[in-house]
Amino acid sequence: MTAAHTQGVGMQPRTEQKEIALKPPSIDDFLKDVSRLAREIEQRAYSLFEWRGAGEGRDWEDWFKAEQELLKPLAIEIGEKNNALYITAEVPGFQAEEIEINLEPNVLFIKGFQKSESEKKHEKTHYTETQARQVFRRVPLPMTVVPDKSTATLKNGLLAIIAPKAEEGKRVAVKAA
Repeated sequence: MTAAHTQGVGMQPRTEQKEIALKPPSIDDFLKDVSRLAREIEQRAYSLFEWRGAGEGRDWEDWFKAEQELLKPLAIEIGEKNNALYITAEVPGFQAEEIEINLEPNVLFIKGFQKSESEKKHEKTHYTETQARQVFRRVPLPMTVVPDKSTATLKNGLLAIIAPKAEEGKRVAVKAA
């Protein structure tokens, strides 16, 4: 019996909403991530350069192609309702445990890393391919939020973050003594 028979032919896959922990930001972690990404882009650009026969004059083209392959853009939408920011980001194919969110009062960082391996065996040939996919986005927020009271969930490839707005400072009148 195939998986289609046990689940029922034509049935929609079950969707599940998962909470994602919001981590306090760390400049050290951010710098490590940026350095790692730069190294991976550099390595991919160099392999493209070698693949072309090591011909000079197209260095930037190789670099931009490597960036395009390794860093997928995220479609993000930010809205305001009921004293909170509602942020949605499309992260199709990612699981909750593959996404990390760092939220500061004025900036949101979304990182996702996914690694998959496929193994192909033939009579005398053995081949394993590893693919990595990652997303990284820094999003300046239009207003100050309260990170500790914010929530994030992932459902059907859509990341939803609700971040309550911080209270505005109050003006205090100075009285003569």
